[in-house]
Amino acid sequence: MRNVFTLFAGAAVGAAAALLMAPSSGKKMRKKLNKKAKKMQLEMKAQTEKGFDKFSAIKENGVEKLNDLKNNTEQIVEDAAKNINGNIKTEFVD
Repeated sequence: MRNVFTLFAGAAVGAAAALLMAPSSGKKMRKKLNKKAKKMQLEMKAQTEKGFDKFSAIKENGVEKLNDLKNNTEQIVEDAAKNINGNIKTEFVD
């Protein structure tokens, strides 16, 4: 995500420098800068949403795996407890 931000920041600086170096009137320059800024804003918003979507998917997957691990662990503990209780009962009965 940081690389994407760095890319867009560098592109914005480069675009602004190119526009400032190009010969045009102040009004035209402001219009170009405003247009570029809006375009960059939309691109950043899209990339941010994409990043949040990826994060949400990873988070959901992680929560699901942790729940599976918890359930498996609980089952192992229950089975172990049954084995221990069964062994104790048979030792006292014999």
